[in-house]
This record gives sequence, C-alpha cells and structure tokens, in this order.
Amino acid sequence: MKKSRTTPYHPIGNGVTERMNRTLLGMLGTLEPTQKGYWKKYIGSLVYSYNCIPHETTHVATFELKFGRKPRLPVDAAFDILEDNFFKQHLL
Repeated sequence: MKKSRTTPYHPIGNGVTERMNRTLLGMLGTLEPTQKGYWKKYIGSLVYSYNCIPHETTHVATFELKFGRKPRLPVDAAFDILEDNFFKQHLL
C-alpha cells in the first residue's frame, strides 16, 4: 500500500476523477431546462451511458471491463436484440 500525500478536495489530487466530473457536468448540460431542476434523477442513466461507450485509450467500454460482457442497452430491449451469448442462453 502506498500513502498518498495529496490535499483532500484539491483537483490536482485526482485528475481522473476531475475529468469524469467535467464530462458528467457536460452531459448534465444537455438536459432540457425543465429537467435541470431534477438533475439527480438523471445521474444514473448518464453514468450508465458513459460507461457503455468505448474509451479512446482502451477501445473498450468500462462496462465491458467490469462485467466481462457487452452492455444490454434499452434500444436492444426495445428491438429484442440478443447479441451476447449470456442473454441467448438465459432468456430463451
């Protein structure tokens, strides 16, 4: 274990977190003016969307790295698309 000697709540202390916060604020900025008052309601779906997009560096989505499979998106459910073998085996 390595001790970190950074100041708490200082942006330079954790650049990855600050970059994610910047991206999330940009995503929140795309909400309709009537939705912005209830921004907490949309955080979950925005983070899920962010995690399903392949990243520029790894070319793999965070969801896929964490769970070992491609994400099942709402559009897949709407059109009944089963791309992953897990879903084909367990849902049919």
